[in-house]
Amino acid sequence: MTINLPVTYDDITIKQIMSAGNEELDLVEVVRIFANLTHDEVNELPYVMIEKAGEHINNILQQPTQKHYRKIKVGGVEHGFIPDWSELKTKEYVDLTTYCSDVLANADKILSILYRPITLDVGEKYDIEDYNGTKNLEAFQELSASYLYGSLVFFSTTRNDYKASLVQSFIEMSLEAKKEVERPAKRLLASVGAGITYLLTWLKEMCLKLINWLSFRSRKS
Repeated sequence: MTINLPVTYDDITIKQIMSAGNEELDLVEVVRIFANLTHDEVNELPYVMIEKAGEHINNILQQPTQKHYRKIKVGGVEHGFIPDWSELKTKEYVDLTTYCSDVLANADKILSILYRPITLDVGEKYDIEDYNGTKNLEAFQELSASYLYGSLVFFSTTRNDYKASLVQSFIEMSLEAKKEVERPAKRLLASVGAGITYLLTWLKEMCLKLINWLSFRSRKS
């Protein structure tokens, strides 16, 4: 029996990281989720295949794509990343704060706030729909998880005109996370499911820093 494994982090979907959840998983569950197998299918695999596939997946989870996309397609419709954070509404801030309390469980909702349908697109400038609650979540679940990771990385690398200590510490935290990714895989894979644990910890930290950054911006506005 052959199985289809993700080749890079771009092949990991939002639905998969949501399914993996917050718990540290054994290798069987890691392979079942990220190879899109049923319980019966994964149970029929030789365990040596499970070990090799699980190690491969864990390695990928520790090397996420660090690219931020300003525009993406969701269900065939072009969506834009929030273009002007000074215009962030209270309801957006409150919902982001709530959803970031459990990043993986709410990954689709977080993305649906950060990216919304483009209503006007003129060169580098564009407008997006007003926020009226999370929508089209099933389509967001089919997206690459790299969109979520890249969106949060955006806040760690954006300096713009805001060089307050909060933003500086955010950048330093991102650099530390990058160093962690570059350490030898065997040290990061000391325990089963290390890739998922690493991903969850990083996303939580980044999302909390996002909320702090937004809070800082709201006080400055």
